[in-house]
Formats: sequence, structure tokens, C-alpha cells
Amino acid sequence: MRRRDAVGDELKDFSGLAFRRPFAAFAMMFFMLSLGGIPPTAGFMGKFWLFSAAIDSGYVWLAVIGVLNSAISIYLLLADRGLHVPAQGIDGLRSDAEPGA
Repeated sequence: MRRRDAVGDELKDFSGLAFRRPFAAFAMMFFMLSLGGIPPTAGFMGKFWLFSAAIDSGYVWLAVIGVLNSAISIYLLLADRGLHVPAQGIDGLRSDAEPGA
């Protein structure tokens, strides 16, 4: 369910975020990369230690499943990157843009 006055409940609400709030868009990208486990973020270190411990304990199969799930999560976390920069560019976001431009 979505409230009428809430902004950010759906992914389409983030369309053009890179132009409207560049710092927020950069922070969101950085946190998504951390959740995916991209180096040199804390998410990478956590996953590295977790998978290393699983391998050292003899659970190689579990580490492989974890790495595969991480790869899937990176794809899903970054799949919305087109929402931050709309196809029409910055002119589509400006209120002073000429109609039809």
C-alpha cells in the first residue's frame, strides 16, 4: 500500500535523483555497492570474512552459494541505475524548459 503524500515508496520516485539531489544519489549508489559487497566497502570485508570462515570450516558449498547470491544481489541492486538519470536528460526536469524541446 502506498500513501499519497509519501515520496520514495516506489522505484519510479527516484527518477532523476542524480539531477535533483546529486549527493543523495551518490550516497545511495555507494550504499548499494556496499550491500553488494564491492571492494573496498565494509560489505565486501564482511562477506570476505564470512565466506573465508565457511571455507575454513569445510563448508565450501555454502560459500559458493553465498557468492552466487551476492552476484545476483549486485545485479538487482544496480538494476535501477537508469531511474536516477532519466532518458530525456536534465531538460526534462527543469521547469523552465521549453515545451517540445
